[in-house]
Amino acid sequence: MSASSKKAAAISDEIDAAALALIAEEYRQTAQAQGELRGYVLFIVAFMVVILNWRITDQNFHMRNSLQVAILEEDFPIEAAHFQKNFFDIAKGEEFFTYMKLIFLD
Repeated sequence: MSASSKKAAAISDEIDAAALALIAEEYRQTAQAQGELRGYVLFIVAFMVVILNWRITDQNFHMRNSLQVAILEEDFPIEAAHFQKNFFDIAKGEEFFTYMKLIFLD
C-alpha cells in the first residue's frame, strides 16, 4: 500500500467514524425529543382531566340558581311594601334590614 492509499484509508475511516457519531447523536436527540413529547402529552391529558372534572357544574349551577331565587328574587311581603319589590329594589339601609329580617327570620 502506498502512502497516499494509507492516507485515503485513514481519511475514509475518520469520515466513517464521524458519520457513525453523527448518526448516534441524531438518534440520541430523537429519543430525547420523543421522551419530552410523551411527558408533555401526559401533562396535557392530566391537566385536562383535572380541569374538566374539577367541579360538577350542572349541580353547582342549580344550587346557585335556587339560592338566588330563594334569597335575592324573593319578594317583600305585602305588609312591608305596597308594590312588588325584591332585593334589587332596595334603596336604603332601613329597607335592607327589613328585607333581611322578613326573608331570613320569617
